[in-house]
Amino acid sequence: PLGPSCTALDDPGLLLAPLAIRDLASIRGVMWTAVAVEALLLLVGQGIAWPDPPSDLNDTLLGSEGEACSAADVGGGAGSADCGQLHLMQTRARKTMVAREGDGAGGASPIPEVGVLNLFGYFYPTQPGDVNDLRTYCHVKPEDVNTPFPKCAQPLAEGHFGVSFASLGAQNVQEFTFEVSTDPAKASSNVGLLPAVKEGLRYLLKKPEVKAITCNVGFCAELQPLAQRAMDELVAEENLATKPALLGSPALLPLFHTAPGKKTALDRQTEAIIVLTSFYPALTTKNLLAILTAAGAKGEEMQNMTIPKGNALLEKHMGIMCHDHNSMACASVVKSLAACNATILARNIVVIGWNNAEGYVPVDSSGGFHNVNLTLESYAPQVQNAVDYLHYARGLKVKAIVMESTEMPAHANKVRMDFKVPVFDITTVAKCVMKAAPSWAASHPPGFKSKVFLDLYHNSDFLQCAEDLFDPLFIEPLFGTQTDGSLKFYEGLSRDEVRYLTCTGGDRPLPATPLGRSIALYDQGHPYPVGSLNPVCMLTAVGMCPGVAADGFSCPGPIPGGANCGGGGFGPQLNPRVKGVDFPCGADGALCASFADVPPLNFDPKADKDNSNACAIPAPSKGFTFQKTN
Repeated sequence: PLGPSCTALDDPGLLLAPLAIRDLASIRGVMWTAVAVEALLLLVGQGIAWPDPPSDLNDTLLGSEGEACSAADVGGGAGSADCGQLHLMQTRARKTMVAREGDGAGGASPIPEVGVLNLFGYFYPTQPGDVNDLRTYCHVKPEDVNTPFPKCAQPLAEGHFGVSFASLGAQNVQEFTFEVSTDPAKASSNVGLLPAVKEGLRYLLKKPEVKAITCNVGFCAELQPLAQRAMDELVAEENLATKPALLGSPALLPLFHTAPGKKTALDRQTEAIIVLTSFYPALTTKNLLAILTAAGAKGEEMQNMTIPKGNALLEKHMGIMCHDHNSMACASVVKSLAACNATILARNIVVIGWNNAEGYVPVDSSGGFHNVNLTLESYAPQVQNAVDYLHYARGLKVKAIVMESTEMPAHANKVRMDFKVPVFDITTVAKCVMKAAPSWAASHPPGFKSKVFLDLYHNSDFLQCAEDLFDPLFIEPLFGTQTDGSLKFYEGLSRDEVRYLTCTGGDRPLPATPLGRSIALYDQGHPYPVGSLNPVCMLTAVGMCPGVAADGFSCPGPIPGGANCGGGGFGPQLNPRVKGVDFPCGADGALCASFADVPPLNFDPKADKDNSNACAIPAPSKGFTFQKTN
């Protein structure tokens, strides 16, 4: 609810101004922008649900020392820095820091929880269906959504549960970041990641409310060998009990390599699986060459490497079918299969990506709010092309679709409706490891060493859960498209409101049910308190790039998102504190003392390759281009 006098600075690189909303005012009336959320956090204190906005909030905000600042001063230039957004957000961070529940903040919850290992440095405004949003797992009262520790509504519905988080990064250890997770050669066997994995698992294994464990990025499945080693050490050294764990939806793929008679059993002669991933960059790293060499490719084959050539070699030597511009995503799927001892399935998998799908672009480009409404309006032709390719070129029918990205579940209901096939995603993982928890606990006492990921595939409760959810008619009632055609939490939005959702972090005008949850309250996971997120990790100028919020559309100013930190461009930066390559401010923002240190937004990355705080280079095509012939 900032007044019309609040405008963005001419230099978007400074990122000191609030989101410019002059064009929105006539559309939505009073808008709750990211800056307004920070102001409200500062004004109402910690742990309290948002009240109706104060009547004078358009005119008065609090500065770094609590002095009154007019809206005209906020972001008004260097002379008003004490009343600028930087100080407002820094003060908010200090005053809203809340200890993790169960670590001294009100006691532990009696509700059973799934434990989630969090990528280090990837922060975003969550929504129902996202792995990091409590509303994915249970009903939450609207007034509780934007509080530091929201609760599941009581009485707890059958099959619902809570969630706890642990970071895959801590002081003085190598972190598991988004960049590492998308680089299969770095992630799968890097023992340097072991301390971070071990500390995250230690917290989740010791917390009694946590009954089972997963991860908040699909390609975390590559970490399962390291996670097994970490749990072996924790059992031996601290006499802990293991818990059922599966680190990402790609780790569900072994379900299709089961005995005939199961619904999930794949007939490898007639059936195939589509894997939807959020990550399919161009072939720009040396790691693909290393993976192909290990698979038996000859040096002469890999000379003058191109994306189509990389895709062809992956299919020749590994069997996996790569489409669009997703060679590295295919390699990551193969690594995940190897971690699960299921590489035999590679020849029955086709991988397609949503990086350029309208509405889904913010996931990889800005750490911003992704727009389920827009994605569901445009996704179908790309998936249909893959279906057609499998049918007409390979003689295969689609058995199932597996969604790799942990921000895809809100799309799954509509995909099931449109393509009449079962869809697995990270919520399938969470539900089924939680189903396995009681029988697992009975057979895995403290100090009992086990092959956790293999044992899970011998747990009858886990397998039955997967069979039950392998249903093309299943509709998730907590989020996504419902049987009446409505998209839950998106109801009643005008066309213009839908288009601006990424710009505002999914904020909806009151009194509507909350959609996006404030990035300021993003739970990084143990050991980081809620509210400790670095202010430079809360806003990004990348939303001003064309196509991030919607096709052919740019947000008028910075948006809620983590692209200055671990959700942004990785590479050389115009930041003197960055040595070599990194995220613009480092994964956790430590390399930017203020927003003034954030590299300016690079609108033309082809022209300036030394500034990776950049707009994405569009892929030549959004969809796989298979053409049917008569």
